[in-house]
Amino acid sequence: MVRPRQHSDEEILETARTCFLEHGPGCSASSIARRLGLSEAALFKRFATKSELLRRALCAKFEPKWFELVAQPPSPDNPKAQLLAIAIAINGFLERLIPALWMLRASGMDPKAMFANMETPPPVKGQRLLAAWFRALDTQGRARVPSPDSVAMAFIGALHANNFFRHVVGEEFVKVDRQEYVLQVVDQFWSGIAPSKGNQP
Repeated sequence: MVRPRQHSDEEILETARTCFLEHGPGCSASSIARRLGLSEAALFKRFATKSELLRRALCAKFEPKWFELVAQPPSPDNPKAQLLAIAIAINGFLERLIPALWMLRASGMDPKAMFANMETPPPVKGQRLLAAWFRALDTQGRARVPSPDSVAMAFIGALHANNFFRHVVGEEFVKVDRQEYVLQVVDQFWSGIAPSKGNQP
């Protein structure tokens, strides 16, 4: 009788991700296996090489959940609240992504290799989806967004910069709370694109 697997692939990848982020790309497969309560041989039955384990652990779930949010049309009632929900989702994704990309670089792996077999790299897809959302607002006359592509890039960039800065220099050097920063970004962008004070939601 075949013994059931004690860990799903997702559980193994999440544990491996934690180990790599804690100890660097040099973290041994045996250390990861021990944390999981598996033998190294059992680990390599699931993932053929350490490189594969590293790549999949750090690139797991690269299709961001925020794509689903931004693919929805602008809210008829409160698009600013919808933009805040999108911003919170993007920020949460970037909190996980930036340390992973940093570790991939440290391992000698080119992050662009992750997109080698993709027709549209996820960062490009995300920017295009957000640009389409801003473009729809502009078309509806509910915002002034003459350059949706630039606004989308700047919006994502503002959230990315905050997470990158925190990762590089440390939280102790950043004076703004993470959640407060996201609120401020949305407020600033909305004040810039709202057609008039009377039309702001």
